[in-house]
Amino acid sequence: GVTADPALYARAKDIGDRYGVTIRIADQCALTYNLFAAYEVSTTAYIMYALDVMEQALAQYPAGYFEQLKFGNIQSIYFDLIGGLHPSDNSVYGGTYAGITLEQPGCYTVALDVYTLTENNVYHEVTHMTDGKLSWDAKLRSDALFSEEAWNKLLPEGFAYAYTYQDLTGSSIWDYVNSGYFVNDYACRYPAEDRATMVEMAMMGNEYIYTANPYLGAKLDYYSRCIRDCFNTDGWPEVTAWEKILKQ
Repeated sequence: GVTADPALYARAKDIGDRYGVTIRIADQCALTYNLFAAYEVSTTAYIMYALDVMEQALAQYPAGYFEQLKFGNIQSIYFDLIGGLHPSDNSVYGGTYAGITLEQPGCYTVALDVYTLTENNVYHEVTHMTDGKLSWDAKLRSDALFSEEAWNKLLPEGFAYAYTYQDLTGSSIWDYVNSGYFVNDYACRYPAEDRATMVEMAMMGNEYIYTANPYLGAKLDYYSRCIRDCFNTDGWPEVTAWEKILKQ
């Protein structure tokens, strides 16, 4: 890269090397992501802030976690620190996005908007990659703990995910948003978004969310056990960052 301060590229590489990922900044970023697009950010202050967030967030995962997210044909994990992430096709989804995760040939690519970036966003997108690992593992091992069928048994009776990012106002989904099972309405859209919002709140230590939604803990407990069943946990702490809230 040449459009940002050379020291920023060096720091991005250092952080990435420590955790087994590649952090791309400024002109290193792809800028087009399937149906999404973004623009380059080369301002030092924004990149420095984004790298601070990345360093803090990645450090919360057990050693070697991201190496284990390289499964099947996934050989690399890219985090692109960009700006103005938005649908490129004027789709009905509209607006700008904090982040997206794409599984592409040979890699995962995570695009994160530096203008809205928080640790929550990183945890959310990493959970999408974790979901991919669990699903892949479940196809290989007949005794894998994770399955969508088992997950669905933890949901309220009669509930079905919306399977859309369109506005849910006035839909039957709203009857379940405050049922005690979900972080928010966004979690009711897809199973993967449910799990991602659940994990990000746990990693941020948001006790209020878990107190206000008493059935959320059972979902997190199951998901945590699935991760331990799927991953090699040698050297992991007895309680991971996402499991701490279960012990409180």
